[in-house]
Amino acid sequence: VVVPLVSEGFLRPLRRLQGREDDPKDNVLLELNLMQALLECGLGSLASVFPIIVGGPKPQGSPLYPYSGNFFQDNGGILDGVTELPSPPSTQPAALFLARQGVATEVLALSLGVKAIAASLLDRQAALLWEHTPEVPDLDEEVDPGDELARR
Repeated sequence: VVVPLVSEGFLRPLRRLQGREDDPKDNVLLELNLMQALLECGLGSLASVFPIIVGGPKPQGSPLYPYSGNFFQDNGGILDGVTELPSPPSTQPAALFLARQGVATEVLALSLGVKAIAASLLDRQAALLWEHTPEVPDLDEEVDPGDELARR
């Protein structure tokens, strides 16, 4: 199982890729390509990908500082502007690595565009790490059974 931490800083750099031979190699995309390809090939080498999606920190001065925000509310359209094309400098090393491991490199993941690969990560079952608030009771304190927040 792979457990990537997904944040705005993890995905936003994908916007610089254009799906051309002269794209910079992006190691995050390379890893996403490998994860998707290993899941698709069904050799049992990767059973699952379970992302932890992290919201950005609240700004100093906010009543919720230093807690995290909601990734999807704060980053609506995070994949807007990400190319639909594959990025060869990040796809080719994945194909070479897979070939060296005896995995057929014709798997669908290696032909998917940057946006589709990133979207597949956000579409998975995931742990959501955000909206921590000061109202969360201390687990060592006795909780009022009528406390709505404590029951969640």
